[in-house]
Amino acid sequence: MPDLREAISLIIAHFRCAGYAAVVFTLGFISSVVVVKYRIEPLIVFPRWVTGKLHRLLKLNPPVMFLFIFGFNSTAICVYMLSGVIHYLVPVAIAFLTGKNIGVITFLAARTPPDEALESQPHRRLQILATACGILTALLEMPCFWIGIAMGMTLGGFGGGPGGDTSVAVVARLGAYLYVIVPVLLVSAIAETIGITLMMVRKDEEDK
Repeated sequence: MPDLREAISLIIAHFRCAGYAAVVFTLGFISSVVVVKYRIEPLIVFPRWVTGKLHRLLKLNPPVMFLFIFGFNSTAICVYMLSGVIHYLVPVAIAFLTGKNIGVITFLAARTPPDEALESQPHRRLQILATACGILTALLEMPCFWIGIAMGMTLGGFGGGPGGDTSVAVVARLGAYLYVIVPVLLVSAIAETIGITLMMVRKDEEDK
């Protein structure tokens, strides 16, 4: 297992590849416009299911919400990274599909009337703080996703491959994941939980 310095070096070495992953993700997000506009149902089923789960997530108490967000994100990114063992196109496809799914979820949410749990509006200051938490979450979470995809791509042979024994490359990436990505996702999950909780503050509570 690499030490912290080696883990950080490995992360930095994947910045350029992470940029490629970000481009693929963006292309997937753009494709969601076509998917939603023409209602391509096979590509909408999963995002619609996720949207329903997100509505349930909003009603969880903060500790459970945090555990769910952190557990899901950390597990997903680890799996995406290790999927490169199969072929570098697997994490590339995951980046595109994730962008597409997030795009579809975003557009579906914009078209769907808010349910009772989302009708209340927090105080303006809470709104600003919730927005700041949302921005912080995106700034932390998305780079982790792109770096995870990038490490999966090089693990699968992209850009010349890991340059050695695959098992050694996997251990090195797991070290970078544990030392760098997991702590960042932990902070991201805290920010996201706080942001969602603030957005769910009832108007009658803020008037007290």
